[in-house]
Amino acid sequence: MAKNNKHWKNLMASPSDRKIAKEGRDPLEEGLEGLTWFENQKRVVKKRWNKTRETFGEEVGNSVTSGVLMMYILFMTPFASIHAYKNAPEGMGDIDSFSVSAFMVTALLALLFTTVYHCTKHGTPQKRIFGKLDHIMVYYSILGVYTPICLSLIGGGLGLGILIAELCLAIAGTLLMVFAYPEKKSLSKAAISIYGIMGILGLFILKPLYLAATKPSFWLIIAGAATYLLGTFFYSGKKFKFSHMVWHIMVVFAAVCHVLAFVYFLR
Repeated sequence: MAKNNKHWKNLMASPSDRKIAKEGRDPLEEGLEGLTWFENQKRVVKKRWNKTRETFGEEVGNSVTSGVLMMYILFMTPFASIHAYKNAPEGMGDIDSFSVSAFMVTALLALLFTTVYHCTKHGTPQKRIFGKLDHIMVYYSILGVYTPICLSLIGGGLGLGILIAELCLAIAGTLLMVFAYPEKKSLSKAAISIYGIMGILGLFILKPLYLAATKPSFWLIIAGAATYLLGTFFYSGKKFKFSHMVWHIMVVFAAVCHVLAFVYFLR
């Protein structure tokens, strides 16, 4: 059995995984040797480094921020589903319950894979696989946000059409992430750009959403989307210590805005 495990680890490991394994140093420990956050930040700025890996302390912060939100959504999901059903207009109970549940479950799964990804060690096949799953679930968490907007609030041909378009984009992104990311540069860029396309589609339903949603729900949805957009600058820009945790904190704020919008102010 041990030999079998070794075979699968070697098979799943990428060339970069094997190279890191041979170096014999845990990348998670990098930057912890007597460095405070401020000292490390000065060093990064001075040498114009683009930090690519989080230290052990950073990964703890990343895991905790996503894990706490995951537990919150886990315990909120049954209440959200029942609350949506009870407060729906006549004939809309099943649709509201389904759409809100879809939002909660996709958010839960996205946070679960993010938490597991940040808990695993750098340079391992597990880290690489959960990294892909983490990226894939972002498509479905975006789709989850659109589900109550399109089915419960807007409805009709427009709502259903936008939702189908979002689903097709999520499937396309999944295939690109599975077969191309990050090895094939051009296809990897296409996979990342799908996130933006999924968000931009929301502009086409902004006016119908404003007319259909309650005012608290509308502005909470906008606040959540704006926070996600602002957070991408921390995610994709120059890295500094705990920059990824800043992104996670903004994700927490945005997710809470959307939970409030769909669970408490949908109707």
